[in-house]
Amino acid sequence: MRQDPVDHESPSSSEMSRKPSIASTSSSSLSLYQSSRSSSPTTGYLEPSYDHSPPVNRVAMNTGHFRPYPTPHLPIVSSLRCPSCSEAGETIFVEPGKACPRCGQLDPKSKATGKVARRKRSDRIHFSRLMNNDGKPEKASKEEGEAGRRYDHSFYFASLQNLLLKINPDFPEVAAQRGGKKRPGWTPLKCNNISNDVKEGSNIEPLHYNKTNMFESSLQIIEDSTAILSDAIQERNDLEVEMDALLRSEAPAEELRRFLMRTLHRNWSNTLATSSAQRGAEGFSRPSSH
Repeated sequence: MRQDPVDHESPSSSEMSRKPSIASTSSSSLSLYQSSRSSSPTTGYLEPSYDHSPPVNRVAMNTGHFRPYPTPHLPIVSSLRCPSCSEAGETIFVEPGKACPRCGQLDPKSKATGKVARRKRSDRIHFSRLMNNDGKPEKASKEEGEAGRRYDHSFYFASLQNLLLKINPDFPEVAAQRGGKKRPGWTPLKCNNISNDVKEGSNIEPLHYNKTNMFESSLQIIEDSTAILSDAIQERNDLEVEMDALLRSEAPAEELRRFLMRTLHRNWSNTLATSSAQRGAEGFSRPSSH
């Protein structure tokens, strides 16, 4: 049976012109994406078309432009403590640059940082545990307790300095230096850093030199003293061994006499005294090197 031929008509050129191509669709989408971005790369803010777009498109369109973090707001110090009233055990807050409403004092050293310039108390001995037989003074505030502890520290540093000067009064000029320092001696303190209340309250000479020098000289003296003890022990051990050998061998009297004379002529006690006087100073030599 014959069938009529089916007419397969191809689309007309007008219909093809009305259908967008894949390339044109991609380019139009890209142009839409580029036009929706902000022209300013520094702010990172987008146009309203981005804000109203679907979430998926927002993720795809956001290619690294982030909004900057907000500037943190630091608290502003609006008041300071009056140093004069603080020394009296009272806390009075005043505005920076204004006089205290209680005592009327204007502290020129006050800064708008919330800190008060520390002043050395003249009554800190009354809050010292050391001067009160290791007992805490009654009704002492936190600041008064700290002042008492600073007095105790000043007392012990002064005591350490005076003990070192008894070992060698020339330490301020000849003390050995540690840590690669070349110049021997101690560094004197400025007059305003000397705790004269230690002398008034405890009747001892206050610290006149740097605290670090006290630590360095103390460590050096401990090391030198340990070396002297080690040499003295070794010397005594050698004498005992030699004497025991002479007795065991029943050495003649002449050999025993030579041993005694050699021991006396070595003058070991003077050698120990010389090394002891050099402890902590430049040029120290241990007894075994004499």
